[in-house]
Amino acid sequence: MATPHVSGLTALMSQYIREHDLLAKALSVTGNEAFTARALAQSLLMSTAQPLVEEASGVEYSVRNQGAGLANIRNAVNAQSFLLVDGQPDGKVKAELGDGDQGWSFAFTLYNLTGNALTYDLDASILTTDTLVAEDSGKTYNLTADEMVALGAEVAYTGETVNGNQVTLPAGGSTKVTVSIRVTEQAAENMKALGYDNGFYVEGYVYARPVASAEGVTGITHSIPLLGWYGSWSDPSMFDTGSYLETIYGTAQRPSHINAEIKNVFAWSPAGDDSGYAYTGNVYGYYDSTIGLVGDQRYFPERNAVNSTSDAAWSLYAILPTLMRNAADIMVSVTNTETGEVYYQDDYEFMDDYMISCFYYDLAGQWMDTTSDYGVGIEWDGTDPATGEALAEDTPITVSLYCAPEYYVDENGLVDWSQVGIGTELSFDFTIDNTAPTLSGGKGCSDHQPRRADPVLHRPGQPLRGRSPAAGRRGYHCRRI
Repeated sequence: MATPHVSGLTALMSQYIREHDLLAKALSVTGNEAFTARALAQSLLMSTAQPLVEEASGVEYSVRNQGAGLANIRNAVNAQSFLLVDGQPDGKVKAELGDGDQGWSFAFTLYNLTGNALTYDLDASILTTDTLVAEDSGKTYNLTADEMVALGAEVAYTGETVNGNQVTLPAGGSTKVTVSIRVTEQAAENMKALGYDNGFYVEGYVYARPVASAEGVTGITHSIPLLGWYGSWSDPSMFDTGSYLETIYGTAQRPSHINAEIKNVFAWSPAGDDSGYAYTGNVYGYYDSTIGLVGDQRYFPERNAVNSTSDAAWSLYAILPTLMRNAADIMVSVTNTETGEVYYQDDYEFMDDYMISCFYYDLAGQWMDTTSDYGVGIEWDGTDPATGEALAEDTPITVSLYCAPEYYVDENGLVDWSQVGIGTELSFDFTIDNTAPTLSGGKGCSDHQPRRADPVLHRPGQPLRGRSPAAGRRGYHCRRI
């Protein structure tokens, strides 16, 4: 167990600092009277940890799996120097690169605890996730692997006492080193060719390896774990692949992570009913035991319609996402599909809107926190806030749920939604259709043309019976949530 082990190492490190008056030396060399023994212990334990290397590939395991590496108390107490990374005032040794595609830089300062000059060789291991090829139902997929692979990246070091890839640390002094990292165009193109259209991890370690003394004595190596994302961190989807609509119509393009039917659901509700029902496109279809599915054999999103008047028989109810990444903030909006004009928006700032992603629970043998567990309500009344009137006939609208990862939440707990990427949005398009349908021959509905799924003929509270094409059994086209 990591916690009791690291607690013991920390106690030993703290004892060593106290008994050897190491904090006084650190205060002298840093010139920072606020520097603490805790920060010194943390710095030494992290920077002298040994990153573990996978034997087969010869590269380090992912930073996301091993952090700074295997802590080594002998290394920590025998280190002749310590380092601090800019932006980490508590002594944590790590470089948080963030996202982007123009390269990154970070700086760290080495502090000499001895009376002799020290020289270090600087090098880096810049990695990304390896790729596996898998086949399913005649299709080939590139999948991310647990193993890491070297990423083509250019690394440069600059500083007052830096000479190429070597830095000299004056006796009892300090020196700052700036590390610049840039992923080459060829490396980025190679990753995109493998299917990483929305970016990829950039991670690894920067090392400061001591040059052996004239007597052949080698000191303790320092390492700095680093982690970043090439591209926008919010371009990869927050949601599981596919949707309930794709499942029932058998149109899913990619395998699901969780293999669940009820996921990424748009729900609406009949007037007078507090329940939500999964929207399924043509609600007039039904299942006949002799001829099978009657009505559309596939989903026509261009027929999606909703009534914006106060006497609508059905109304927008909720969006139930299936998250694959934790969402620290959410927002719901209704906008004009063509102009982007906002008709409704709710950022749920009055409540704790953190949403946990689904995950596989080994002991239970099932996925937890999937779509059926929660939903985000929509309380739009169908009006245009600019006029106070119901939206006009044929107005195209997009109903969207935005889920932002914690990376975009500022110090005030707010998100600038204009800065998030395409992967945060789960949306559904509709057209305002306030024209009441008429019965034709007692078998269906007819208005100007049968192009939309208008629910007003159905009795509130009664789910529609039909057949799910994907399930192959009698069930509900419109499922109660």
